[in-house]
Amino acid sequence: MKHLNWSKVNGNVLSNSMWQDVHKDLLESPPKSINFSQIEELFCQASKAPPQKTEKKKSTEITLLDPKRSLNVNIFMKQFKQSHTEVAALIRDCKSLDIGTERLRGFLRILPEDEEVNMIRDFNDDVEKLGSAERFYLELVKVPHYQVRLQGMIQMEEVKPAVEELKPQISMILKVSDQILSNESIRDFFAYILTLGNFINMGSYAGNALGFRLNTVSKLWETRGNRPGLTLMHYVVQTVQDEELEILDFTKTLGDLSKVARLSVDGLTGEVTALRGDHTRLCKSLENAPDDVNEHFKDFIATSDGLLKDLEQSLKEVERSRVKLAQYFCEDESKFKVEECIGIFNTLCQKVADATKDNEARKKREERKRRMEAERKRVEEERAKAEAAGVTLRKKGAPLPPPSDSGGCVIDRLLADIRKGDFKLRKNPAPPIQTVTG
Repeated sequence: MKHLNWSKVNGNVLSNSMWQDVHKDLLESPPKSINFSQIEELFCQASKAPPQKTEKKKSTEITLLDPKRSLNVNIFMKQFKQSHTEVAALIRDCKSLDIGTERLRGFLRILPEDEEVNMIRDFNDDVEKLGSAERFYLELVKVPHYQVRLQGMIQMEEVKPAVEELKPQISMILKVSDQILSNESIRDFFAYILTLGNFINMGSYAGNALGFRLNTVSKLWETRGNRPGLTLMHYVVQTVQDEELEILDFTKTLGDLSKVARLSVDGLTGEVTALRGDHTRLCKSLENAPDDVNEHFKDFIATSDGLLKDLEQSLKEVERSRVKLAQYFCEDESKFKVEECIGIFNTLCQKVADATKDNEARKKREERKRRMEAERKRVEEERAKAEAAGVTLRKKGAPLPPPSDSGGCVIDRLLADIRKGDFKLRKNPAPPIQTVTG
């Protein structure tokens, strides 16, 4: 039965209460109109069927790998539309073009560790129960020396493009280095700056210098003159142009150095070193690889070795140029860097171009100022002449006719003024009309 939730009266307080009389009445005449069967039917407690436990479907898939590892492998393998067996076959047959460079690199991030390989190989249960990542590893470990095959394919896809990118960069550094060493106008420019600097520093501790460091070049545009916007660089450029000297011809010979100045010899050396390291590790791995693997990579190994030797030889030439430049400019060989030297000349060429533009703009401003000053003097002279001749000027500051018209006809000048609107005509009042009276 359901429950009627009420608060019961304490039995200790029933005496002398209504409930004492109620109980007496119930004992003498209990109520007869209550249909207990109906009440039981209507208010019985519905028995709840015990909830049926829905058993979760137990996964029959067996996972041996770490969940994160398994997830990474599954995500990577979604790039392939082939089955695990077909992907393993691509690796076995060394079909790097079908796999692609990016995906080859991706394989290196998901290759199984030694303990994972042992765990996969020791699995003796139903293979179909294995998870997707585990099934791929099972197919992969069946490929003999799959690590060597992947390393070889990666190098086959990356070495040649890397060499094609590095070779021109090293060549540009060598070319600019040779141009700096052999350019006569650079020597003439440095001789000119040395003479100019010794004159400016005359009588000071910095005077009578026999030479100066490369970083002194920046002082040309940092040394300001007594005129606004004028630096020693502006003066040198202007003097060279006025005297028609050839000491700045190197700015045209060297050309645009901005691209070369961004290169780093240390960075290029590091890339070549990394390529050589990968090549060496591949050669060592191939020593214990099957014959089919060695046969597949034999030609590539010989070709890449020749390409890398060529790059290494070019870097040796860069080092020889570095030493020559350091000695040429009397710099410390242990600290001197080719890219810093090229960067200095790149900035110098840009500053020469900037100074040339500034000088041209200044010359135009000064020329305009001279013209305005000459015009002002001419106007003042014309006004003085007109006042001396007794001519009354119309308005102060109004432009006078050109000197060539000064001896012209007065009537012509008046008519010209009227056409321009500078002259107002005054109308005479009309005479009064006379009326005739009869």
